[in-house]
Amino acid sequence: MKHNPQEIKVIREFLFDLVSIESPPGNEATAAKFVASAFEELGYRSHLQYLHELSFNMIINNNKSPGLLIATHIDTVPVISAPKIIDDHYICGTGAVDAKGSIAAIYYALRKLEDLPDKVSIAIFSEEETSGGGAITYLADHKPKYVLVMEPTKLMLANSSTGFIEINLVIQSLHYHPDLIAHYDEDTSAPRKTLDLLQMIDQFLKERGLTYAITNLSAKGNVYFVPSECEVSINIHVPPSEKALTIYNALRSKIKNFRGVRIQLNDFSDPFRVENKELLSIVSHAYRLTFNKEPEWVTMLSWTDATSFVEYGIPSIIFGPGDPALAHNENERIDVRDVIAAGEFLLKIIQSVEHSSL
Repeated sequence: MKHNPQEIKVIREFLFDLVSIESPPGNEATAAKFVASAFEELGYRSHLQYLHELSFNMIINNNKSPGLLIATHIDTVPVISAPKIIDDHYICGTGAVDAKGSIAAIYYALRKLEDLPDKVSIAIFSEEETSGGGAITYLADHKPKYVLVMEPTKLMLANSSTGFIEINLVIQSLHYHPDLIAHYDEDTSAPRKTLDLLQMIDQFLKERGLTYAITNLSAKGNVYFVPSECEVSINIHVPPSEKALTIYNALRSKIKNFRGVRIQLNDFSDPFRVENKELLSIVSHAYRLTFNKEPEWVTMLSWTDATSFVEYGIPSIIFGPGDPALAHNENERIDVRDVIAAGEFLLKIIQSVEHSSL
C-alpha cells in the first residue's frame, strides 16, 4: 500500500498531539475535546454523552440504532513512556497503540469521506481501561446492529476474544522469628504457604492449558520477622472453548485445601466467538479490498468493549493498528503507515455498509 508523504505527516502530527495529552480513565475531557475539535474542523460535530464532568463519550451520527457502530476508546493506562516521534513513521508513548492509533485511523477516514452515512455511527468511549463505563453508558439508550471495536490487532480481524477471571488471595499465618523458622515441625509461614499455593495454581492452570498473569504480589513485614500476611492478585485468561465460572469453581475447590487462605473473586467475563454471517461477510469484503488478501482471523487475548456489546447480544468484530504486545509497557509505539492502512479499511467498510441493506 503506497502512502502519500503529506498524509503521513498530517496523521503523525495529529497522533503525536493526541498521545501528548494525558487521558487516564475518569479524566479524558481534555483529550476528548481536542479530538472533537479536530473532527469539527472536518465538518463532523460530536454529540457528547457525559459519564461525569471530566469523562464523556463522543458520538458522530448519534443514531439510536445504527447499522454499524465503529467504536474505540480515548482513555489510557497511567503514563509509562513519554510521547516521542522516532522518525517519519513511528510514534512512541503511552496510548499510541492502545488505542489512540485507532482514533487517528478514524481521523484519517473522516478526512477522506465527503459525508458519513446515516446508518454508520462513530463512538469514542471513556473509561475502557477500568470499568468499561463508556460502552455501558452508550448501551443504556443505543442498540447498533453490528459493532467494529477498534483495538490493536496488528491489522488482523478478531471475531473471538478470551474471557478472564480476576482473583485476589490473602494468605495468613503467624509472625515468626526469621532465625528460628527451623524450630517448627512444618514451615507454615505466610510466605511459604504463598509459594506452595502459587505452585499448585500454576500446575492446575497449565494442566488445563490456561495462561495467567500475577498482577500483584506483596507481603506485610520487615527484616525482623517473617510476615504474617501475603497478598496475591491473579488474572486468568479464559479461551473461547471454556467457561469462566467452571474454571473458577474448580480452582476454588483446590484453594480450599490450603488453611488460612481467603479468596475473593474480583471480576470475571466469559470469552466469545462471533459467527454472524452477514457481519463476517461485510468485514471480509472490506478487508480484501483494502489489503488484497484473505483476512486472517485471530482471537483477541485481552478484554475490550466488544465483550460488553456481545453480552448485550450485538455481534462485534475487533480490528485496529498496532501490536497489542506493545501496549501498557515502556516500548509502546506504532507505525503511522499501519494507522493509515486501518483508515483505508474503515473507508471500505463504511462504503460497504452505505450500499448494504443494514
